[in-house]
This record gives sequence, C-alpha cells and structure tokens, in this order.
Amino acid sequence: MRYDVEDVIKMLDTTHGNEVTAYDIRDHIRSNAINLEVAGNVQTGNVDQYIDIGSKSVSALLSIADKVQVLSTSASDISPMVIRITGEVSSMPVSEQIVLTGVTAADSTNTFDSEAELFVTAGTSDGTLQDLAGVVTVREKTTTANTLSKLAPNERAPLYRWVRFSPTPSEAATFQIWFKKRWLPLTNDNDAPIIPCANEIVEGVVADALWEDGQEVSAQAQETKFTNGVKELWISRRPRNLITQIVPDNGDPQMRSERNLYYLGSSY
Repeated sequence: MRYDVEDVIKMLDTTHGNEVTAYDIRDHIRSNAINLEVAGNVQTGNVDQYIDIGSKSVSALLSIADKVQVLSTSASDISPMVIRITGEVSSMPVSEQIVLTGVTAADSTNTFDSEAELFVTAGTSDGTLQDLAGVVTVREKTTTANTLSKLAPNERAPLYRWVRFSPTPSEAATFQIWFKKRWLPLTNDNDAPIIPCANEIVEGVVADALWEDGQEVSAQAQETKFTNGVKELWISRRPRNLITQIVPDNGDPQMRSERNLYYLGSSY
C-alpha cells in the first residue's frame, strides 16, 4: 500500500462492488488456504478478504535480477549520507551502503535476486547523525519505473503496509481503502502538529504559567476552564479525538491532508 497507511479500517473492491473484510492469518491458514491454495487446486475469483502480513521497507519487489539506484530530490544529500540496502544475492543475504550523490542516481554494486524483498535504511558512512535533506527514491536500475521505496526527510527507515488478498484475484481490480495515517516525526522547528484540541492545550499552558507565577486564584479559574474544555472536547469529538501531524516538504512522500482518515484507490 502507499506510504502513509498505518492501519486499514475498511476496504472496498470498486470494480465488483464487494466489501473486502479483514481475516486473521491463522484463521486463513486453518480455513481458507487448505481449500483455495493447495498445489493443483489454487482457486481464483473476486477478492472478498485480505490478510495483514505486516510492514516492509519496500512497496514493491524487484521484477528481475537487477541492481538498484538511489537518488534524492535535494542536491544536499551527498557523502557522508548513505542508503543501506540488504537483499538476497544467489539466495544469500547481502548488505551494502550506497553513497548518495544528490539528484544524480547512484547504483548498487550488487545485483540482487529477482523478487527479492529489500530492507532499506538511511544513515552516514562516518557514523554521524544526520537527516536527509530531500526525498530519497530507491528504484530498479533497468526498470527505473519500478520504484521500490521512498524515504522522507528525517526518516531512518520507511514502512509500507502489506496485505494479501483471498482468493487470488482472477483479474485486475481497483480497491478503495479507508485508513488511519501513519504518524511522522516532528523534529524541526517548522514541523506543524495538527491537533484538534489545540485551544484546550493553550488554556492548560496558561493555567500552568499562572500557577508558576503564584497567582493561585487566577490559576484555579483557568484550570477549571481548561478541565471543562477538555471534557467537552472528549464528549463532542469521541471517538475522533485523534492527533495527526505533517512534515512540510516540497517532495513526496508527505502528509497531504489535515484529516487523518480518507480513501485511496489502487489497482492490482
């Protein structure tokens, strides 16, 4: 799934008009897989269930045995900034560090196996702690259109939610997904939190300041105002009392909506 999916709430197959429901992997193996996925009896059809198989640091697998390329949207992403790639070469795990060369693509030394699931992290060659300046793309070298992963500024390792469909789709379909967005770290002075209780937090800060200043009567009145505000917020917004946040950046990925629930359509 796309970059900022944390938890899937609802899924709809808009091609066939089917709701796709969540299924536990243990129940899938116990009840579905033995009927639908046994060798010689693999069944296909319209998807009606999905199984959460966790998160990976790539959104796609290598389509062929190939080298990978890394490049940034910022010319400032150069040595000592590196992207560490771990994958399989001749079915054995191999890791290497690719030194970023800004907006120019840098190639891996290794040719990783076809269908290899890469593990991608960002770091430095000299052990210093530095943040990426731009959005870094990891892609196949031969088929550059196959983007394997993207890393946002300030990110050390990307995470993509993966699911498996059941039964195996018999044809291409489009899915509409409602989901909870993944939080991004607030690390810079200009990172903007989007908090639906911002006014209440201000009232609480004022109350604390009055207590610190020794103005007990005013502080108590402000504290009451803060408590009542939080109580009203909890009642009126429940269960939507959620906190989202964005990291301002001109590249992609980034948070694109102040709502922390919306849908996306994807083709499979």
